[in-house]
Amino acid sequence: MNNLLDLSNPYLSIVIPCRNDNYAGSMSKKLILSLTILIKQLNKFNLDTEIIIVEWNPPKDKPKLSLEISSLKNLGKTIIRIIEVDSSIHNTFIGSQKKGIVGSVALNVGIRRARGKFVTSKMADTFFSDELIEFISNKTLSDNCFYRADRVDVNVNQDLIESDWQDYFNSNVSYRGYYNKKGPHLKACGDFMLMSKKSWEVIRGFTEPKTVIGLGEDAEALYAAMGIGLKQICLKDDQCIYKISHSNQHSNRVIGSKNKVISFLTKILDKLDELIFFLKIKNMAIFIARPLLGILNLPPTKIHGLRVRSHYRWYITSMLRYKLGGLNFIRSKDWGLNKIDLDETIIN
Repeated sequence: MNNLLDLSNPYLSIVIPCRNDNYAGSMSKKLILSLTILIKQLNKFNLDTEIIIVEWNPPKDKPKLSLEISSLKNLGKTIIRIIEVDSSIHNTFIGSQKKGIVGSVALNVGIRRARGKFVTSKMADTFFSDELIEFISNKTLSDNCFYRADRVDVNVNQDLIESDWQDYFNSNVSYRGYYNKKGPHLKACGDFMLMSKKSWEVIRGFTEPKTVIGLGEDAEALYAAMGIGLKQICLKDDQCIYKISHSNQHSNRVIGSKNKVISFLTKILDKLDELIFFLKIKNMAIFIARPLLGILNLPPTKIHGLRVRSHYRWYITSMLRYKLGGLNFIRSKDWGLNKIDLDETIIN
């Protein structure tokens, strides 16, 4: 293994969207712990990496993250870049008062400015297994592939300690998003999706909604990656990521609005199912109902009380991007706030 680290052109960039608030409980505390463990892993496996933290819409009553994590500069040679997105930018998104961060755009900010040959997304409260970091440190990643890993949710009822943290997580697993070996590995793909910087640029990052929250931006990016011809590599069981469970996870937030339109639509689909059964024509619902619902953006779906695209609108968009070579012309060339100069702080 090469012992010389190129810190100006690192092998890997890890992009973390975050802000110093109480989302999921003591976010800054979880961020510091996960970074401490991550940097020690990078030192252990001699992996030249930059960590990019996109501090989105910093709360005015809390310290900046650059101050909160300044103590990490003594841990090793890993460079931490903190890129700040001001509240004035956040306030241009619909529903800016309902949620303090626009996750997909924050990730794009970091991806667009990354210097690594390969780039992966990471959340502030996730932890990479030693086996995952060791695999990446072998530097056998391919430009023609994208890499996915299972996310393992863990229940933590006490203050975490750095020693034996992975054994502790493995003994407190509440859920694991196993890949079913069919099609794309969509489960929690926003928490870890690794591909070359060039590939991220070709698909133009994650979809950027006009609201502070969207639906399925990460999964759409995965389909777009497949659409440009990248091969999916699903990593081994122990090459995983861990996430501390909390009540505000995505699966607990998505609700479908119940109204007369939904009731009427359901009756129509029930009649269609009866007709399909009577005529014994298989899969007609897939070819008729899904595109129709996608075009109409139904059923109405809300997250945090904000109207977002429906599952079927996501589905039809994702399938088009998969089948039509990524369909990248529908994405802005200025993704990731590329035309805006953003303040940056470098630690170490």
